[in-house]
Amino acid sequence: MQNEKTQVREIELTQFIKKRLVRFISSLAISSALASILYMLLFLFNDGSL
Repeated sequence: MQNEKTQVREIELTQFIKKRLVRFISSLAISSALASILYMLLFLFNDGSL
């Protein structure tokens, strides 16, 4: 009985970690995309003077 409880807890923990990891990676991708877009806009507005 104790072993099953620990298994369930481990499964819940791994699912929680996976969700947090996916959220972190997606936010990282969004921020990097926004940064690249801002960089391109700066590059365009400065007529390549960067």
